[in-house]
Amino acid sequence: MTYAPTSLTNLQRYWQGQGGVALGIVGNTAHVYGYHCGKDRIFDGAGAGVGWADYSVKTPRDKAGLTNAASAMDLGRLDGSLEKLWTFSAWLASQCMANAADTKDVREIIFWSPSRNRVMGWSDLSPGALIVDYGDATHKTHTHISYYRDSEARPKIPLFKRYLEPPVVPPKPEEDMILTSYLPGYIAAVKPTANIRLTPSLIGAPLRTVATGETWALTGTVKGDLDNGSDQWYVRWNQTRWEYTAKANVPVTPVAPPTPADLAVANAKVTTATAAAAAANASLATTTASLTTSNTNLAACNLKVTKAKAALA
Repeated sequence: MTYAPTSLTNLQRYWQGQGGVALGIVGNTAHVYGYHCGKDRIFDGAGAGVGWADYSVKTPRDKAGLTNAASAMDLGRLDGSLEKLWTFSAWLASQCMANAADTKDVREIIFWSPSRNRVMGWSDLSPGALIVDYGDATHKTHTHISYYRDSEARPKIPLFKRYLEPPVVPPKPEEDMILTSYLPGYIAAVKPTANIRLTPSLIGAPLRTVATGETWALTGTVKGDLDNGSDQWYVRWNQTRWEYTAKANVPVTPVAPPTPADLAVANAKVTTATAAAAAANASLATTTASLTTSNTNLAACNLKVTKAKAALA
């Protein structure tokens, strides 16, 4: 039976968490071909599936990754707005046309362009330009994105995250803020009971007291009031303001942020682990099927024995 793979259900939950409406992964009965269908629906032999004539199983990547997994998702309004969905969809297509690193698994996008008043599409088979009238008018209220079938186990969220969670760039430190060390993005673990302040000073009430610990992405250190033998304070930009805490409140030396190479290695490990889990599940399914067959055969043998005993009696 066609199923929604983990990579797409994760993307669906992420999209919903960012205010998007998720309209589905596995196609309903009206979908008789395409990336919303898995192998069983396409090669059903008796139903509406069209087999190898289906455009979604023609490329080498789609043939290599063909399983019962669907490989597409439909996106609805973003933050209750079709305009925001259209803007996001145009951005997605622009990233694919630019051949961004996190678009390598995208096969096609179908979306509405309000500026052209037409349904537009992008296909990896013709990546250099958008295609006019690539889909029907239903795409005015939803965007379709499909992925090569061999990418079933690979994460799909990073591309969406670049648009929906752009990095927050802190403003430049004020002219009167003299950094004693510049540690952009360094990760600091602030201990429980630490006081957080709006200036590097012990005068006045703190902004808050940390309850269970906090993780900071630092800007650096500045000189402030003496606290536990040190006049150094860590500073970070948090949403709309600078926050400070005394160096004594960070008992472990802050660590440098991960490099792109570190992230690539981590993503590769996730992909390998996901693929291993999928292989283990497939093996378990095969074993279960074999056990079911064995039980059926055993039941048949027991029935024969019972009949034989009855005949002898």
